[in-house]
Amino acid sequence: IQGADSHTIVVADNTISGPFWDGVGNAGNSFGNGLAENSDVARNTITGYQDDSIELDGSAVNLRVWGNKAGSNNGQTLISEAGTIVGPSYIFRNVLSNTASNTSGMKQGNGGVGFSFIFHNVIENIGSGANETVSQSGGPVYSENHVFRNNILRATGNIYRLEGRSNSYDYSVMWNPGYLLINLWNSSTDYSTLAAFQSATGQELHGIYADPLLNADKTLQSASPAKDIGLALANFNSAD
Repeated sequence: IQGADSHTIVVADNTISGPFWDGVGNAGNSFGNGLAENSDVARNTITGYQDDSIELDGSAVNLRVWGNKAGSNNGQTLISEAGTIVGPSYIFRNVLSNTASNTSGMKQGNGGVGFSFIFHNVIENIGSGANETVSQSGGPVYSENHVFRNNILRATGNIYRLEGRSNSYDYSVMWNPGYLLINLWNSSTDYSTLAAFQSATGQELHGIYADPLLNADKTLQSASPAKDIGLALANFNSAD
């Protein structure tokens, strides 16, 4: 499903099965183009894509991407937000799981300096090779003004790569045993442990490093350390 200069549309409740390039994509990744304004991409199931499950890249003015399930064994990225040029964009309650090799989870960058809010997602990038969950793999200008809360991030690679700057990260459950936790924070520094990362940056102060114990459908097992530790976010969740 491809659009350009699209405004006030809803793409919801579809099963989109490849092979194809993007599941829901853009005809261009620039100001005034792409999934541009006041649109929802919601509750879709997307498989078999070659590049991105959903590509937000563009102006992304009041663009909401939520409740989607996506995965591929040959895709390049789980979801592309490269980038929110104007914003705000909202990416929440998506379940994204990839088993491809040498891929990115959430791709960012490419001038994405508008506000973006990334809440309550499962981002699992667990194929062979080097994989990360959140990365500026779209290239510079790197993202700014992004807020991450209450996400489950699991990778056979880095959790965050080339992240930092004015962005805010907290309340994540992170798990990537055997791999470097943080690569090139602010384009310069690596961190191998959560404690070192917290101390040096003040980020993920409420985050934990533990196996999230996910069921096959990515819900939480009864003993999951992710249970009841998130931050209450107005209009997104509540204490119950």
